[in-house]
Amino acid sequence: MGPPSGTESPSHFREITIQSLTFSFFPCNHEIVSKIKVGLMDQTRIYLILAPFALLLSLVCLVFTLVNLRKNRFLSLLAFLACIFSIILCTILEILAPTPDMVLLFSHFSYTFIAILPVSWFLFCIEYTNGPHTRLLRWYSVLLLSIIPALTACLAWTTESHALIWQSSHIALGGYRLRNVVLAYGPWFWVHIAYSYLLYLFGTGQILKRFFDMRPGEQRPSLLVIFAVGFPIACNLLYILRLIPGLERDFASL
Repeated sequence: MGPPSGTESPSHFREITIQSLTFSFFPCNHEIVSKIKVGLMDQTRIYLILAPFALLLSLVCLVFTLVNLRKNRFLSLLAFLACIFSIILCTILEILAPTPDMVLLFSHFSYTFIAILPVSWFLFCIEYTNGPHTRLLRWYSVLLLSIIPALTACLAWTTESHALIWQSSHIALGGYRLRNVVLAYGPWFWVHIAYSYLLYLFGTGQILKRFFDMRPGEQRPSLLVIFAVGFPIACNLLYILRLIPGLERDFASL
């Protein structure tokens, strides 16, 4: 997926930089500024209301999968659910973080799991459609698929020194919450996005292929799997491409 769920796009509100806590205001109508702040607070509040339910649901699915895990079967599904649980948890902690350093810490943790998520989804789709003995599930294939996510995670943790993930960002105060505001993305961010969506789409395509090969009475599980990933992908694209004016929080993890 795109930027960490708690990472926000630039807006006209009071800024607090990492280096200093100097306040500044963009030249803008005060009524518009007030509306933007209220909108950001409402989106954050909505996320904090929904997130515990999503966290509990992902935990239940994770435990259910773990209890019913067959020998060497669907470890990729376990990894996928663990990443979702971790992303939601890190996003909650990022929103509630009281200091800029803690905001960045949880943001980086969240991005690490976001980088891993597409690989786990792709591997699950391959195992779901082709069985556990396909060549793409062998250790060397998994290792090759994990190179770009590993580099993405490393670059996210060290982005302040090279700006390959985020070229310009700072910690800002929106309402009563600190948030990591990204002003410009770096070149590797688009490599990560392209690779992630390639895995999402290819994996979903495998599910779709199996869906159309099934008899009508057997199609429901595949349909649920397609919807489960299709809706979050659509939400994430709307957020990354700024297709909905005023959308300042990524709800894809929910």
